[in-house]
Amino acid sequence: MAAATLILDAKKTYPDGAILQLVAWRLPGTECVRGSTHGFKYRFFYGVPGPGS
Repeated sequence: MAAATLILDAKKTYPDGAILQLVAWRLPGTECVRGSTHGFKYRFFYGVPGPGS
């Protein structure tokens, strides 16, 4: 099985300490993530460091 291809990996830290991170991969061939009809796997995060984060 071929590996997914990383197409986006971006992280920005704002002056108030908040973090925005975007990561996306293209799956090989016509493979789709279970429960989806597209060939991308992704992770988006936004948060502020601190207790409970």
